[in-house]
Amino acid sequence: MPEAKKLIIQSIAINATAFEDDEDGMSVFVGSKTESALLQLAKDHPGFVSLSQSRDNESEQVAHMFRFESSKKCMGAVIRLQDGTY
Repeated sequence: MPEAKKLIIQSIAINATAFEDDEDGMSVFVGSKTESALLQLAKDHPGFVSLSQSRDNESEQVAHMFRFESSKKCMGAVIRLQDGTY
C-alpha cells in the first residue's frame, strides 16, 4: 500500500472515537456520522485490517492525544514512527 494511503487509514483509525458493534448480525460503526463514514471508507479499502487491530498496532506508538475540542473543531494524535521520529 502506498505510504500516503497507509498514513490516511492509520490516522482515521487512531483519531476516531467511534467503535465497531454488531447490529442484527452486521458490523456497524457507533459514533458520530462523520467518524463512522471515515471509518467505513477505511474499512472498504483493500489494505485495511480490523479497527481494533489497527488501533492496537498503533496504540503503543501514540505519544500524545489531542482530544476533540468543540471550540477548535479538531482533534489529533502525535505518533512515534518506527524510525524514532514523530
